[in-house]
Amino acid sequence: MAKDKKKKRFRWLRTAIGTWLGYKSITYVINHPHLVRDLKQSITDYINAIQSFAASVSSLKSNTANLRNQLDKTQKTMEEINTSVEHFQYKLEPRLARINELEEHIQKELNSIGSPTNVKK
Repeated sequence: MAKDKKKKRFRWLRTAIGTWLGYKSITYVINHPHLVRDLKQSITDYINAIQSFAASVSSLKSNTANLRNQLDKTQKTMEEINTSVEHFQYKLEPRLARINELEEHIQKELNSIGSPTNVKK
């Protein structure tokens, strides 16, 4: 019995809410006549975006692997270049030392020629 009273007591409220929801639904559909088409297009766009993202991720993975391979090759080349430079410097050291000795000798000779003690008056 108490339940029947509750149902009767709030019947007008349920009717008012149902009427309001129905009115809002109808006005929304009238204002948006292509709701289903727009929803379908949105879902299609979303799926295409996900597929594009997956393709980009796949491309990124392959490019990253390619970059790693190239870095390994570059590392080997850099090591070979460093070895060649060290070998060149080792071979060049005695020659540079001899050039420095000759430069010092020439400088001493130039200083002795230009000094006033050798000039006769």
